[in-house]
Amino acid sequence: MSLHLTFKLNYKMKLSYICKPVKDTKDVYVILRYHYHSTQTDFSIGIKCEKRNWTKNKLSSPIKSSEPNFIEKNEILRIFTQKVEQVIFNLKSNSLEPTGQLVKRNLKILESKTVLKTQIENSVNSYSIQFLMDEYLKSIKLGNQIADYKSNKYRIGLIKSFINDTYKEELFIHEINEDFCQLMFEYLFNKKLSNSTSVKVYHQLKILLNWSFKRKYISPPTLNYKHNLNTTYKEILSLTLDQLKILYTYKGFDYGETLDVSKFKNWNGNDYLIKEQKIISVRDENKKLKRNKKFEIETQPLEGEFNFWTTYEVVKDMFLFSCSSGLRYSDLVRMRIENFDFDKKVFPIIQKKTQKPVNIVENPLSKSIFQKYSKGRTSKQFLFPLNCKSDEKSRDNYNTKCNKHLKEIFKILEISKPVVVRKIIGRNSPQEVKPPLSSVISFHVGRKTYSTIANMIGIDPFSLSSQMGHQGLEMTRNYVKVYDSKLKSMFDFIEEGVLNNEDTPRDIEVQKPLDNKLVESKLKTLKYFKDKGDISDKIYEIRVSEILKENGL
Repeated sequence: MSLHLTFKLNYKMKLSYICKPVKDTKDVYVILRYHYHSTQTDFSIGIKCEKRNWTKNKLSSPIKSSEPNFIEKNEILRIFTQKVEQVIFNLKSNSLEPTGQLVKRNLKILESKTVLKTQIENSVNSYSIQFLMDEYLKSIKLGNQIADYKSNKYRIGLIKSFINDTYKEELFIHEINEDFCQLMFEYLFNKKLSNSTSVKVYHQLKILLNWSFKRKYISPPTLNYKHNLNTTYKEILSLTLDQLKILYTYKGFDYGETLDVSKFKNWNGNDYLIKEQKIISVRDENKKLKRNKKFEIETQPLEGEFNFWTTYEVVKDMFLFSCSSGLRYSDLVRMRIENFDFDKKVFPIIQKKTQKPVNIVENPLSKSIFQKYSKGRTSKQFLFPLNCKSDEKSRDNYNTKCNKHLKEIFKILEISKPVVVRKIIGRNSPQEVKPPLSSVISFHVGRKTYSTIANMIGIDPFSLSSQMGHQGLEMTRNYVKVYDSKLKSMFDFIEEGVLNNEDTPRDIEVQKPLDNKLVESKLKTLKYFKDKGDISDKIYEIRVSEILKENGL
């Protein structure tokens, strides 16, 4: 015989507590019974009590206080009943008939989710930092972020080395605190790493923790270590207009009549050559371009016909294109011939690093290079052919070789003026060396050259920041080299007599003498860009007028 405790959901269905005897004992099982029309479904919860402690017809807490652990047992019954009611409600909300069988199946699904959630919550903070670093690198590699993967792997490797050398055991999130950071910075300084690199490693640690939190590996990170290290000490490296002119006018690397093969004497045979099958667009009987189902232009190779370039030729032109556009290497190698808007005269680019769209305005230098590499080729081909496989991953990985070739190009052309390379480790005094430009040149210098020249000729900072794809002017400032010619003439009005403490009337307006060399330099720069076609005659006249007016001419 079963004892019942009933409460209605509506006239068609009801839930009730019943009890069933446990064989050979004085106990009974508490069962939740679901009535739907003429059917009934029982849910066993695993709760039992002595029969004398069971209260019939009580809507809540049917187990008496005389039963051991009665509060806990009644609470389990209450929570379970709420779950069943929630399942029934969800089914009705979705216009599904809440039959006993369907309620039971959905309750099982709900409980499985609850168990999984509990397992996840229990596992939070149970993963070691070493495990999280491995998982983080795997996720980046699977995302095909090759360029990011290399720099991330390097910095994560430094954190791993620090933990292994210092702690010699697995660490967990609660151990990542200010003391940890302090020891890590000291470790990096002992490795002779600069402040700039060391701070990047610290930021990498914070990125790792945020990534781990988003994936439920750890609880919200609270690390907020203040390092107060100087990281703005580097001299911005950029090319001068004369150096750019040397690069642009030299044709000894170009395949054809002007090629100087002696410049490739260190290469193995003809390995320096880049050979590409000529491809043409297919036209129909009406001489219109044929397109496939995806509306892409159909192409076909020309048997036995090829385009040729030399490696130094392409690398040099890529670098010049970077100087004229401010594009990163990762964007240059992804550019296709179709990435040019002939109507607006811009190169619409989605930057790989930031995924931010930018429209690079065409200028005579970028136009010249684009025309050279787009002529006789199809829209889907990469603009710059490289001596590697024609896929984005291979072209990304060719960056190291490109920088090596760029150094050799500068060495051959004797663009080797000493440059300042400054380094600070911790709170020590700056260390300066002056290596030749050819030994430190890289594609990133092209981006800084673009921003420096744009600033020098008076491009407004907001336009420059937009072209660079920066979020704000603060980042752009890190790419612009300051020209201090104006600073040198700031105190020209101080006469020798003042330096000798002679009396000078304080109410006399002192006129700064004209800096003829500065004016001449500005005018020459403007004429150079006008002659190249970088600026129009109208802009040239306006800028000349402004310079003359500023100097009282």
